[in-house]
Parts: sequence; C-alpha cells; structure tokens
Amino acid sequence: MDITVLIPTRGERINGIVSCINSIGMTDVKTKILKNTGGWLPEVNKILKDITGYMIMGADDMDFHPNAIKYAVNILKSNYPDGDGVVGFNQVTLSNFCKAGFVVMGRKFIDWFPDSRVYCPDYKHYFADTELFEYASLIKKFTYCPEAKVNHYHFSITGNMDSTAMISKRSYAFDSETYAKRQEKKFLWGRDFNRVND
Repeated sequence: MDITVLIPTRGERINGIVSCINSIGMTDVKTKILKNTGGWLPEVNKILKDITGYMIMGADDMDFHPNAIKYAVNILKSNYPDGDGVVGFNQVTLSNFCKAGFVVMGRKFIDWFPDSRVYCPDYKHYFADTELFEYASLIKKFTYCPEAKVNHYHFSITGNMDSTAMISKRSYAFDSETYAKRQEKKFLWGRDFNRVND
C-alpha cells in the first residue's frame, strides 16, 4: 500500500516525533516530517500535491494504537475504493474533538482541491479540520472509524505549555473569528473556495 504519514513539527518535540513514528507499526508506511515554521496548514497543503496514495495526518503530540492505521485504511478502501473519501481516527484521550482532526484520505479526494490544498488557508491552526469534516460529510465522503484509535496528548490535558502549544493557543482567537466570518458568509472550503483572509 502507498501510505504516507505527515508529521508537522516545530522540532522541539523530539520524543513526540519518535513516539508517533514508532507507533505506526507498519514497515511499508512512509513518513514525512514537515518543518512547521509558518504553521502546519501551509506546510501540509504544500506537500499534499506530492502524495501519490493515501495521506494520514500525524502530529508530534500523538501516537497510533496497534492496527489503527490498518483499520482506517481498510475502511477507506472499502467505502471509497477509488480513493475519493476521508476516514477519521478516534482520539481516545479527548472527550471532545473534531472527527477529522486526524484522518486518512485518498488521492482522488485530495485532487478535488485546487493545488491539492485540502485545508482552508484562511486559518492558522484551528477549524480547517472542522471545515474538512463539514464538507466531506456534506458530500457523503466521510466515515468515522471508532476502532482506529489514537492518543492525542493535547496541551489541554497534559498541561505541557511549550512554545508549540503557546503558538497554537494564540491562534485560537484569530481562527475562531475567521470561522465565524466564514459561517456568516456561508463559505465552506471544498463546496466553494472563497476566502475571508488573504
């Protein structure tokens, strides 16, 4: 299988990167560590055009349970055999989370977006996954897979306020306001490609 796990990072969470990679548990999975200097969204959007098969979102503060990737990929292959779909992982460490926070998606789904920019570039950190979930659900191309479990060690539960967490936290107000503006204008990335921020 052609699977690539993307791990955006500012580079300070070395143990988290290693933990994420070690938890993949499949020898035929590629990993790409993305230097997250300008925010994870532009870095992921930039690399998506080079993904040839399935893309999985990883992070430097998460790891996969055994067989989580197999569960998610098998659901994707079963439900969307042409690769035109998205499957969400179950973030078991969080009680409230976006079902498209960690996903596997196929090449055909990625190709719908101009320049493969699946994540709305209006955002810095938050809510782009929310719009992904809303759009993929709207066109019936999203499946949540509760068996595909991941541990997400978000700073809200660990209390680890390193510089990555601080930058993330500072982005929330901007992204929340952006989401409200986009909702007011009835914009939805994927259904349209309108922007409120340049």
